Amino acid sequence: AATRRGRIDKKIHVGKPDRDARESILRAQLSDRPNCLSDGHIECLAEQTDGAVASDLESLVVAAARVSAFERDGCKIRWKDIKRVVED
Repeated sequence: AATRRGRIDKKIHVGKPDRDARESILRAQLSDRPNCLSDGHIECLAEQTDGAVASDLESLVVAAARVSAFERDGCKIRWKDIKRVVED
């Protein structure tokens, strides 16, 4: 119903984010979460997540926070939490 004629005038295709956009998305997702990731870690993760969209990156950060909190009983997201999620 939302896409019936007259409701939406234009359809705009939004492609997948490039490396710089993924890095910005990751930084935004991590800004409100305690973490000890370096700039290099975030840059590396942006490089490794080619093809991921914003919701994928958000899910990755949330999953890493869960690993940190529930499996490691930690209070900050660490690089090994991110790696664990990416490898799974």
